[in-house]
Amino acid sequence: MLEIIIYALALVWLADSLAKKDLKQRLRAVWWKLDNLTWPLTLFFLASVISVLTSSNPLISLGIFKGWYFDAFLFLIIFLDQIRTKRQIINSILTLSLSGFIVSFYGLIEYFFGFGLDTDWRLNSVYPTANFVSLFTIPILLLSYYIFKNKNLAAKNCLNTSLFGFYLIIITVGLYFSKSYGGVLALAAGLIYLALKIKKHRPKIILSLILGGLIFLNLESGGAKFNNLLKIGTGSSTASRFQIWQTSLLMIDRQPILGVGLGNFEQAYVKTVPELFFPPLEWLVNKAHNLYLNLWLETGLLGLFSFLWLAWEFFQTKNRDLPLILSANAALVAILIHGLVDIPVFKNDLIILCLVIIATKVSHNTLTNYSQNLG
Repeated sequence: MLEIIIYALALVWLADSLAKKDLKQRLRAVWWKLDNLTWPLTLFFLASVISVLTSSNPLISLGIFKGWYFDAFLFLIIFLDQIRTKRQIINSILTLSLSGFIVSFYGLIEYFFGFGLDTDWRLNSVYPTANFVSLFTIPILLLSYYIFKNKNLAAKNCLNTSLFGFYLIIITVGLYFSKSYGGVLALAAGLIYLALKIKKHRPKIILSLILGGLIFLNLESGGAKFNNLLKIGTGSSTASRFQIWQTSLLMIDRQPILGVGLGNFEQAYVKTVPELFFPPLEWLVNKAHNLYLNLWLETGLLGLFSFLWLAWEFFQTKNRDLPLILSANAALVAILIHGLVDIPVFKNDLIILCLVIIATKVSHNTLTNYSQNLG
C-alpha cells in the first residue's frame, strides 16, 4: 500500500512537472536545497545500487532496494519540491504526530483488550514486533517538541492545542507498553540533547527526565524483562544480541568492503553463526540489531561511511539554535542512539521517516536563509 501511494503521488507530480515544463528546474531546486547533504545522500543511494549489483541474491536485493531506497528517495525528492512554506513544514509535523497517535492508540486498544499482541505481550500495534513502535514514534515525539513548546503553531494550523498534547501523551503511553528499553534510551538521549541546547526549557526537560526515569524504574524493576537485561550468559535478548553482534563482526571481517548485499544478512548469518555458537540462541535473524553493523554488512563500507558523513553534515548547520532545527537534531540523535541496539533505518516506513526529518530541517533552513537574505 505504501509503495502504491508513493508511485501514485510520483505520477501526479511528474505529470504536473511535464505540464508546466519545469521538471529540470524542480530537480535543480531540490539539489540546491540539500546543500551540504547532497553528496552524502548521493553516495548513500549509490552504495545501495552497488549492493544490488554485487549481491549473491540479486532478486532479493533488488526488492529491498526498490522498497527501502528507490521509493524513499523518490518521496524525498517530491517532498523537498513541494514543501515551500513554513506552514507546510508545520503541517507535515502535525501529520506525523497524527500518524504516531493512530499507531499508538490502536496498539493500546490491542493491549488492553488482549488481542494481536507480541509473543511476550508487548504492545506492537500494526507491526510484527513491539520494537518497531518505538522506532517509529520516538523521532516523531522529538520532532513534535518544536510545536509542543510553541503551542500557538498547532492552533494556527487548524489543530486544537490540547488535542495535540493528547496525541503526544498517547504516543508516550504506547511507547511505555511497547517495553522497548532501546527506545527509552533513545528518547532520553534526544531529551538530553534538547536540555543541553535549550537553556529556557532546560529545567523542565531535566525534571521530566528525572521523574520519567524514576517512574520507569519503579514500574519495571523486578520484572522478568528488566532482570534479564544484564544477564549476558543466559537466553535473554541481551545475550542473543551479543551473539548476533559477534557473528556480524566475523562476517564483516570476511567481507569488509562490499558486505553481504541488501537483504542477504539472514542467509549469511545462518552459515556463519555455528562457527561461534552452537546451538545459537537464535537461528533465524534477518538483521544485525545494530544500525552500523547492518549498514556495513548490507551496503558495504561505502554505505556506512556515507551514512556517518550524512549524520555529521546534518548537524553542521548555520542556524543551530532555531527551535525546529534543534527538534530535528534531537530526532536524529535518538535514531543514532537507538541504532546501537536496533535498526531504525532498515524498513520502508522508517527510512522514509528518517529522510522526512532530514527534508524538514533542510526546507526550514532554506526558507530561513532566504528570509534573512531578503532582510
